[in-house]
Amino acid sequence: MTMTEILVDDNPSVSADVNLAVAAGETQRFVGISIRELEGSEFYATCRIINGSIASGTPILSIELATSDSKFIWCWPGIDAEDGISIEHIRGDLEIQLYYVVMR
Repeated sequence: MTMTEILVDDNPSVSADVNLAVAAGETQRFVGISIRELEGSEFYATCRIINGSIASGTPILSIELATSDSKFIWCWPGIDAEDGISIEHIRGDLEIQLYYVVMR
């Protein structure tokens, strides 16, 4: 299998759960995230990235950011995300870009 391209799902203002931000897809892999806490939010912001739906999926990553903090996390060669990718919002306001690939 080879990778065709890195795809991005942009979520400019996350203050609630985003169930299946990226729809399910065969041979799909989560490869990274860019995340920023939006100023004026609570003391810290937290979310989880999930393979599948929020109700029944498998957690991939848990992230906590301080006020005005940002992170880029790369997970190459990727984590299975064939069931889709969801964002479980826990606290604060976030800007999130999910990076994923579809292997062919």
